Formats: sequence, C-alpha cells, structure tokens
Amino acid sequence: MKNKKQIKALLERYFAGETTLAEEQTLRQYFTTEEVPPEWSAYRDLFGYFAAAETEKSTRDYASVIRQLRPRRRWLSYAAAVLLLLAATTGIYLRLAPEEQAVAQTINWEQYEPADERAAAQLLNGALKRTANTLQDGFDFTAREVRVVESIGKPLKKTK
Repeated sequence: MKNKKQIKALLERYFAGETTLAEEQTLRQYFTTEEVPPEWSAYRDLFGYFAAAETEKSTRDYASVIRQLRPRRRWLSYAAAVLLLLAATTGIYLRLAPEEQAVAQTINWEQYEPADERAAAQLLNGALKRTANTLQDGFDFTAREVRVVESIGKPLKKTK
C-alpha cells in the first residue's frame, strides 16, 4: 500500500492534528490490514480500537428514553405557564396600585443633629474609627488571601 516514509509522515501529521479524514482513513486501513513494523505496534492497537469503535452499536433504546421524558416536559411547560401568569399578575398589580405600596413617612432629621461642636466632633471621631477599622479588616483579609495564593503557587514553581 504505502511505504514506511509516507506512513511516518502521515503519523506525524496525525498527532499534530493536521490530517484530513481521508488520510486518517488511510492510517486506519494501514494499521488494521497491513503487516506493521514492531516499533509501530502500539499504533496498531490505537487504530484497531478506532476501527472497533466505529462498528460498535449502542444497546440503549433511545426511543423509550424519549417516551419517559415527554411527561416531564409536559409538566415543565405547565409550571412555566403558571410562573409566567404569576409574574404578569404581580406586575399588573404593582403598576395599578402604587399608592398601596409602602407609604413613605417623613423623617425628622433634627433629632439626629448634634447639639454642639463637641458632640459633632465625637460623632465624627467615632465614624472615622469605624471606617479605619473596616479598611484595616479589608487589608488584613486581602493579605491573608495573597499568602494563601502564594502558598498554592510555591509547589507549582518547584515542579517546573
């Protein structure tokens, strides 16, 4: 059929993913029908597996599987219709009755204002401390996560 150089070139192209279907068929045919050199015996098994897989038929009855799924599909469509109806009803209700939604109460902000400068300074000092603590917690969390990522990366660097 083909000489050894041509088959070797086809094998190199096959493992590089550059062969056409016709060339792959040629390789399959060569390794299943021809006498193969001992150094290529592993390729005989590989291409023999592909040839056996092509002739293999499924024993599963897909028609019965489809028949089993049809009732589920029907109930799923019913559920989708109910959800669509519920969403539409809710949307219509919310558009037609906006005044029945939450009635906003006016807030008397004067009760939250500090009485003098000293009270204002204490409120500001407390707010700034809470902000600083929150930022510090964020920095600490970020530092811990960076250490974890670095520790994961160390074994990978050693293996390269």
